[in-house]
Amino acid sequence: AVQLLNNGGGPLGIVAGLSEAYAERDGDVRIGDWEYLANGNFAIVGESRQRPDLVDIYGGAEAKTHGVVMVVKADGTVVKAEQLLGQDPIEVQIWHGSAVTANGFAVRYSANPGGAKLQRFDNGGTKVGAEIDLATLTGSPISAGGGRGEGIGFHGNGQDAYVLATAGTDGEGKLQIWVAVLNADGTKRWARNLGDPASLP
Repeated sequence: AVQLLNNGGGPLGIVAGLSEAYAERDGDVRIGDWEYLANGNFAIVGESRQRPDLVDIYGGAEAKTHGVVMVVKADGTVVKAEQLLGQDPIEVQIWHGSAVTANGFAVRYSANPGGAKLQRFDNGGTKVGAEIDLATLTGSPISAGGGRGEGIGFHGNGQDAYVLATAGTDGEGKLQIWVAVLNADGTKRWARNLGDPASLP
C-alpha cells in the first residue's frame, strides 16, 4: 500500500497495490516500487512471495517469486488489476525498478532465466511492446546484471526517456559502470561505459 499525503504532510488516503482477495492468498507480497503517473494514476509494483500463484493464477511450471503490477486512481479505483510484470510466468525479483515518462512507465526487473529485463506500460497499465532484454538493447552484458535492483539506477525524465546505470565487471574482470539512455518507445538513444577509456579501480 502507498500512503498519500498533501503538500503539508497531511494524510489524503491509502491506495493498495493488490485487491483484498488477491492479498489474502497464502504468502506475502513485498512492495517493489511505486510511481505517480502523468495522468494522475498510481502504478504499484510488488514482489510476490505468494509463490504458488505463479502456477495457480499465471500457469507457470514452478512455484516461484514473481513480480506483479497494479494501476489505481488516487481514490483507490482499480484502473488495471494485478498482472505479471513480464510476459512469461517465470521467476522474477524486483526492487526499486519503476520509472515514468509522459505517456507511460517502465519497470526493470531480474528474470530467471535471462537477467535484467524491461517492460513498458501505458498510463492505464496496459503492456506496450515486448519485454526488452537490457543486455541486448544496450550492447553490454553488464546491463543484464544487478540482481533484483539494489545498486541499480533506473529513472525516467517524466517526458521521453529513461536512464539505466549498472555496475559490473567486463571480460577482463575490471569494474565498469554501464550507462544507457532509452527512448520512451524502448529503443536505445545511447549507451556507453562511464569509465571509458580507463577502467575504474
